[in-house]
Amino acid sequence: MTVTFATDRGRATYLKKTWERHVGVWLAGAYLVLEGRQPWPDGMPAAVQRACAARPALEATQSVSASVLIAAPPSVVWDAIWAPDMPVDNPTWVASGHVPGTPVHEAGEMQFSVRRNTDGRLRLATVFARDVVYQRSARVQQVRAPHIEMDYLLVPETDGTRLELTRRWAEAAMTGEPGLVRNRAADSLRSTADAYKSAIATATPTT
Repeated sequence: MTVTFATDRGRATYLKKTWERHVGVWLAGAYLVLEGRQPWPDGMPAAVQRACAARPALEATQSVSASVLIAAPPSVVWDAIWAPDMPVDNPTWVASGHVPGTPVHEAGEMQFSVRRNTDGRLRLATVFARDVVYQRSARVQQVRAPHIEMDYLLVPETDGTRLELTRRWAEAAMTGEPGLVRNRAADSLRSTADAYKSAIATATPTT
């Protein structure tokens, strides 16, 4: 198993030795746990949770939104969007779950996902729940830069529940031409909304 820590070129020079040591210690510990020679950690230490919660406020933001009407009550839609598992069959998706030791269905909850890049390497993403109103709304934020935020809003309607998604980011933190970044984000968000609708329709029995 090989682990790579990537950072920008300017910081790499003075971070290299420190992170080689830290990553080496982490990898050795993970190796022992995976082989069953040490127990799994009980949960995330409080100090680490506080560090993850101390994300910078987004300034000079850009955002895209998408909405979809789902023929299901808010409770069903909430369970689908809040489950750590991806709602669609995605070949890049390897694993996901709730971070042990963090709250559930309330601010402070953390979830993780592991995906496989096209070159075969695994990529970890972790999100932190900043605000949660159970079965109504939530705002989550990526722990790592560029700290993208995602808002979920569930609005009851006569024919079901309208799911409104908003993705927000700091323009200065993104690479690439702003218009292309925005278009890709909009396409991705529409696909996510459609995926939730399809998955819920498949899982919800008809009467």
